[in-house]
Amino acid sequence: RSAKVSIQILDQIWKPNTVFINSKAAHIHKSPFKNVFLMIYPNGTVWVNYRVQVKGPCSMDFSAFPMDRQSCHLTLESFSYNNQEVDMQWTNWTDGLSLLKKEIVLPDFVLTNYSTSIERQVGVRESYMFQRESTWFYSDTY
Repeated sequence: RSAKVSIQILDQIWKPNTVFINSKAAHIHKSPFKNVFLMIYPNGTVWVNYRVQVKGPCSMDFSAFPMDRQSCHLTLESFSYNNQEVDMQWTNWTDGLSLLKKEIVLPDFVLTNYSTSIERQVGVRESYMFQRESTWFYSDTY
């Protein structure tokens, strides 16, 4: 059985200090209070969940515009510890793409693929593939 714990304990426990190393900007939501969920499991596992907004880089390739696809990546690693001290891994997420398609809504792109990988020298990586909605482009242009 797990225990939900007050976030006041958060400052007293060890954390890997996870950062989005390639983000342009990031912040933890604080409306109306800091959005953090903390749970401790009987085996000692600590799960800390932050509600974060991240602006990530996306190198745009317009060579097939308006039928283009764009690939974007976010890489997470520990800011304070190396990969021998922290072993970052993804949890099993059975249907992440379906959930993300509902959550990520863009006016001119559709999320077509999502994947995660473990970068042994760095941390973990999320990859997103977006397909331009060419009908949106044509209706907006003509």
